[in-house]
Parts: sequence; structure tokens; C-alpha cells
Amino acid sequence: MVVAAAGRASVTSLDEERMLALYRFTARTLETAHPVPFGALIVNTRSGERLMRATNAVARENDPSAARRSPHCPSSMQKAEASSLAGYTMYSM
Repeated sequence: MVVAAAGRASVTSLDEERMLALYRFTARTLETAHPVPFGALIVNTRSGERLMRATNAVARENDPSAARRSPHCPSSMQKAEASSLAGYTMYSM
């Protein structure tokens, strides 16, 4: 993702590729007994290294509020050994 002069982010072809990959990853769950139509991907903005990719946890945790928040952020910060995800880009659907 590129930040334009006005401070607004613009979508790149790499962003589109990552969203398509996330869509395909998430769509695979629709063929299972427990479909999960929402997913997230967090990557290091500079290196492109994937920090985390997962589907939401509404059914798994029996928690409807999991659809309104990203329960993967705390575990991602722990994995990145950071107190924030500054320098990372999150894609979600």
C-alpha cells in the first residue's frame, strides 16, 4: 500500500494480489462443514513477510463479537514481539 501526498492510501497491484490470495484462502472454508466467510492477513509492509493469516473465530470461540474485532492482532503482536503493529499492513474481508 502506498500513501499518497494527501495522506491517503492508494491500492497497488500487490495489495490486489494479497486480497485475492486471502479471498481464496477464506473461500476454502466454504467447502467444509464449518464455513468461515471472513479472514485476515497481516504482512510486514517493507519485506512482505507474512506475520499471520487466519479466518475469524466467531464459531470456534462461540463469540459473536469476534466478527466486529480482530482477535488475531494480539497474537500477531506477540509473534512480532512488538507492542503495536506499526510497520505492518492488515488485509481483511
